Amino acid sequence: MVEKGEIKANLRRRILDLRISLDQVAYRNMSHAVAERFLALPELREASAVLVYLPLFSRKEVDTTAMVTGLEQMGKTVLVPVIRGSELVPVYFRSGQATQKGRYGQPEPLEQLPSQSEPDIVVLPLAAADRFGNRIGYGGGYFDRYLAERSRRGGAVLAVGIAFSMQLVAAFEPECWDYSLDMLVTEQGVLRYH
Repeated sequence: MVEKGEIKANLRRRILDLRISLDQVAYRNMSHAVAERFLALPELREASAVLVYLPLFSRKEVDTTAMVTGLEQMGKTVLVPVIRGSELVPVYFRSGQATQKGRYGQPEPLEQLPSQSEPDIVVLPLAAADRFGNRIGYGGGYFDRYLAERSRRGGAVLAVGIAFSMQLVAAFEPECWDYSLDMLVTEQGVLRYH
């Protein structure tokens, strides 16, 4: 019998290979469409702080550059994730701020001032998601642990996955520690789960 973890690992590998094969024009256009749909979410009106990842272009993660700029223009506090040990720590970020490579090669701000406020919305990178709000990340569990801890502390937080429609799969069985999405934004539309 094939284990859940092995199924997820195979699905992650297959979808990431497909995403990496995107040509640059399609990648830019699709990223732009995702950013436009995200910035049009009515939930952003009430949010004061948004945690959004900085993309790994080598993996062709959805480019969040336009999202960061749009959030700043809306007067939102922009936070980005920094990995410290086994924890994800939200830090302040401004467009154009100098970055360095983090533990896994992901961009992180050179100057890392931890946030004094909690984000209202967390934008999650993902390898795949299904039609039920389950998400497959990259296997480190940083966002899952952060969101679970944030939930335990109380207060509402909206977990928003962003991806290309090619990353949406029919269904898979999540692990007990996987934090589910509240919504998924792709270049083709928005799926709301809760």
